[in-house]
Amino acid sequence: MKEIKMSFKINTTQEFLNERGISFDDIKEDITFLSSIFGTKYFDLFPNEIATSDIDYISYCSNILRSIRDCEGFKEHIKEYNQKNKHAHLYSARVARFFLQRGFKVTLEPDMGKKDGPHPDLKIEKENTICYVECKTSNISNYFKKSLKKEVADLVYEKIKTSDQIDLFFEKPIERRKVQELLNDDRLIKQVHLCFEQGNDGKETALEIIENLKINVIQRPAIIGSENDFPEVTMEMYMENNTTKTRSLGYAFLKGGRSIGVYDVVDYSNKLKDKKEQSEKQLISSYPNIVFIRDSDVVGDPNMHKHYIESEWLTPELAECSGVVIFDNYDSPYNSIESENFKYYKNINAIIDFDI
Repeated sequence: MKEIKMSFKINTTQEFLNERGISFDDIKEDITFLSSIFGTKYFDLFPNEIATSDIDYISYCSNILRSIRDCEGFKEHIKEYNQKNKHAHLYSARVARFFLQRGFKVTLEPDMGKKDGPHPDLKIEKENTICYVECKTSNISNYFKKSLKKEVADLVYEKIKTSDQIDLFFEKPIERRKVQELLNDDRLIKQVHLCFEQGNDGKETALEIIENLKINVIQRPAIIGSENDFPEVTMEMYMENNTTKTRSLGYAFLKGGRSIGVYDVVDYSNKLKDKKEQSEKQLISSYPNIVFIRDSDVVGDPNMHKHYIESEWLTPELAECSGVVIFDNYDSPYNSIESENFKYYKNINAIIDFDI
């Protein structure tokens, strides 16, 4: 076998290593493991010049893949990774780990005996019960709509002269014309300035001037300096309402020392429809089938998601689908901090019931 030499360079700080409680040897161990399983494909998936910002991701991938390396089909699973789909396959690995932690035997990329036909991502087994699992992710980048939100932020910046942080949350598709009309109405400007006059330093004030638009104002100190003294920054943001769990997408625009955020609630039903249609092709007859959807991709109103899944997906016509799971977990590779989002929608029409 021909020997292949691979070289890596790590650029980080001792402060970062101390903060994570790790050493260069820990990072080298993760890199060695990943390069050993991916071979030269490693360079398609990870950098060879590793910056501080890369270390958590590399270690997280190493942690996930170590946890499933003894599963049947691990080599086949690794072969599926490329630059375009790596996050989708890493999600399958996280779902596999989820079932291993609950006592299931897991097979990755199960061999279904034929090239054409269904090819689910996982086969899980426990107490003589076999279930097939399909894992789904989504690209939600097209939902952010930067140019329109930037126009709205520029209008706010021009019309409302204040140092306060202003965040606009649209519950319906944004209409620039309505925003222009709102900013020509003195009521909003008066209420924003009233927040300052009330001395709510650092506190958040919710304003509702028109239907389907909520405005949050956080009072900030006066800005010292000219507009050109401050950098202009655009940050892609993902916001979740603590009460309703509705997830909005948008941007925070930093300009002239001010912060103006513009967010909207997108209709995620088309994404769910795509996942439903894709998963239908992977159903294995005579067995329970479960579909896992990555929670962090599911944006918008959770009540609408629930309605679509229960009324359009988990139907008598799709009785071979035992249920749909919205799932993701979030953990640090170097400590025990972990959180998990899990919601199981069981199909009451399923031919075969399956409990997780």
